[in-house]
Amino acid sequence: MTDRDARVIHGEPPENAWTYLATRLTIWVDGEPLRAGEAVARLGAPLHLITAWNPYMAQRTEAENAAANARLEADLLACVPVVWASRGEDPVDDYHEMGFAVLGLDRATALRIGVDYGQEAIFELDATLRTVIECHDAWSVAREL
Repeated sequence: MTDRDARVIHGEPPENAWTYLATRLTIWVDGEPLRAGEAVARLGAPLHLITAWNPYMAQRTEAENAAANARLEADLLACVPVVWASRGEDPVDDYHEMGFAVLGLDRATALRIGVDYGQEAIFELDATLRTVIECHDAWSVAREL
């Protein structure tokens, strides 16, 4: 990703916003791993990607993260009929977080759920953009899918 590929949508993003934006996203649809653009083409938009891993950036165990994600999945399924497993991977090292992609939530609801699970930001994917939105909507950054 080059600087011209990314842009501030609003607010004053912290330095880690650009790290979030560079995250490699995978969404499993019918058992098939899809990249962000492929998932949007197959499922529609906007897709919101939300995780319950490592709330407030505190490192949790794999078991704690899995339990938190199970609660998140149940909460999401109370809002939409289906969720898809997702994974965000740091492009530089082996760090990753599991989460869910959802279709049918409005942005405000997706952000509220992110806040409820102690997340700094969520992803929103549309037909052309990957946007990282801070959960209190203080800033957002985007780049082309």
